[in-house]
Amino acid sequence: MTRPTLPVRFTLVLATIGLLDQAQAQPSYRWQRVATGGPPARWDHTMTYDPLRQEVVMFGGDRGSTLADTWVWSGSGWSPRLVTGPLRRSRSAMVFDSARGEVILFGGSQMGTSFGEDTWAWDGTQWRQLQPGQTPPGRQSHALAYDAARGEVVLFGGSTRRSQFARDTWTWNGSFWRPHVPATNPPGRNEHAMVFDSVRGEVLMFGGATSSGTVDDTWAWDGTNWRELTPTTRPSARLIHSMFFDSTWDTTVVVGGQKPSSGNDVWWWDGSDWSRVGNPGPEPRSYRRHAVAFDAGQGRAVLFGGNGPGRDETWIYERLPSPWAYTAYGQSCGPDLTLSRASGSVPLLGQTLASELTNIPAGATGAFMGIGSSSQTIGPLQLPLMLDFMGMPSCWLHQNLLVIDPRVDLGGSGPAHVLAIPPRVAFAGAQVFLQAVVAVPGITPLGLITSNGAAVTIGE
Repeated sequence: MTRPTLPVRFTLVLATIGLLDQAQAQPSYRWQRVATGGPPARWDHTMTYDPLRQEVVMFGGDRGSTLADTWVWSGSGWSPRLVTGPLRRSRSAMVFDSARGEVILFGGSQMGTSFGEDTWAWDGTQWRQLQPGQTPPGRQSHALAYDAARGEVVLFGGSTRRSQFARDTWTWNGSFWRPHVPATNPPGRNEHAMVFDSVRGEVLMFGGATSSGTVDDTWAWDGTNWRELTPTTRPSARLIHSMFFDSTWDTTVVVGGQKPSSGNDVWWWDGSDWSRVGNPGPEPRSYRRHAVAFDAGQGRAVLFGGNGPGRDETWIYERLPSPWAYTAYGQSCGPDLTLSRASGSVPLLGQTLASELTNIPAGATGAFMGIGSSSQTIGPLQLPLMLDFMGMPSCWLHQNLLVIDPRVDLGGSGPAHVLAIPPRVAFAGAQVFLQAVVAVPGITPLGLITSNGAAVTIGE
């Protein structure tokens, strides 16, 4: 069987480009403001999700004077916890320590003057101050993340008395803080954000302010060393943003921050690249110095406050799954060569899409699958395009033929074509167009005929 010789690797690269061209075709999340009484307005507070008690915990912040109150979000409303705990503070950091079953809080700007170096634990009922023998230098505007792969809390950076842009790494194991001396260190910074990526098994850090200015870099911590990641696309440089891991969709999410443009833009990290996703609906009015925590029990994130007009507002972030579709369109030529979806196969992220060809003429010697990103135009020409000028009378081109994929099986023992769909969230909602071309000597002057087209929307 004679087939085109386009290298498969090159084919796959081009196919990826075609998908990326349409990657933001559909909105995939929404914000909803919750009309509920709750905490007073604030900014520079800290929040985390407690999966053991299935509630979001919020502490402190600033509203012209620093705060020392504790609130919990149950999934439908806020409740105060009238307890004694850490001193008034803002710009602290807090995370749930799964190994010990408690929330850990460290540092912050206490009473607006000092750099806190105290460690506190919240067990769902009360705060208790911990007394480790060694502790990181007091600081504010740092970040914490719980490293579930190694069962420890990770601290990086912030502002200390000695350095406005600290670059030290510490871990908490439930008994003591341990300093690390990694071979590679990110630039010192403050006002950055960190989360644990449970799919990749590493702590992810993005953005912040350094001695060189605001940055847009992405770093990963593997328990021993930091390494800088090199995504093709990245959010704009920013600080005082929020970041959380959406465990429902295995995606790290960055929200808002102080950056060149205003607004709560949302970015997704899928382990390989960042993707900005659009939102046609309302969004939180405060886009910096807010706090966000992902409520895994509800499968959605909770945002509260911020330095803006929505300082006392609660918003819910919810990911919207992109539906899949496989729709045949246009006409074929020859003996009604038909392209269709194989039974039981659906175009979902991380899966394979199988297509079938029926009414293949006897004497067929080969075939390829055309993959395109548009069914409207190919260069300056409108689609569908009649191919009689090529020696293919009554045949039509139904897509812009971005890729020629020779991996088409005419043997009949399985699907004619299989398209591997990468598990990248950037492809959710993307649309590609398929059309088969079969070689049959003598059937047309050129010896080729075309199938109908198929419009495929990638779902999740």
